[in-house]
This record gives sequence, C-alpha cells and structure tokens, in this order.
Amino acid sequence: METGLIKNIIPEDHSTWENKLFVSTDIDWANDEVIDFTYQFFDQMGLKVTWFATHQTLLNEKIDQHDSFAIGAHPNYNFLLSGKSEFNAREILQNVVNVIPATQTIR
Repeated sequence: METGLIKNIIPEDHSTWENKLFVSTDIDWANDEVIDFTYQFFDQMGLKVTWFATHQTLLNEKIDQHDSFAIGAHPNYNFLLSGKSEFNAREILQNVVNVIPATQTIR
C-alpha cells in the first residue's frame, strides 16, 4: 500500500488520502540516538512518515530535509490540562512552532 504525508491531505480531494496509509511518529523528548535509529528504520523501509516533534534537536532539520519525511509540531498540553501551566493553549502552541518552524502539521 502506498504511504502518504499528512501535510498533503486535502479532505475534498479523495486522491490525496484514499487507499493510502499514513504513518506518523512522535519524537516525545527521545534522545537523538533513538530518533536517529527510528529515522534509519523508516528510511530503509522506504516509507513516507510524518514526524511530530516535541523539542529542538539537530535531527529535526535532517528529518525535514528528507524527501519522504515531514516534520510537524506536537505541543504538550499536559500541564495546562492539569491546571499547573503558566501558559495558555495559544502560547504553548506558539512555543512549539517556534522550536519547529518548518512545521506544516500539528498533532
């Protein structure tokens, strides 16, 4: 089955999503060694993958430059939802977009 990137989905254009598999992974504060291992795995599999980044790492740029990968932002609203955040939802989202400026998707 053909894989696709989430950023390329146009809901009203069925050809952009119908009969396609969309693979995504969250970086979730993993260390660079784990991220690089995962990068190599997906690259060897020849899959198109959308990566959702939670933090700044040098690998974000490497992921974004890969023809079959796209980088998105994954904001962490846990503290907001628990009432322990000094930031509101918009500020949390803006902070992660500042870290992942190439983002075209948000989880």
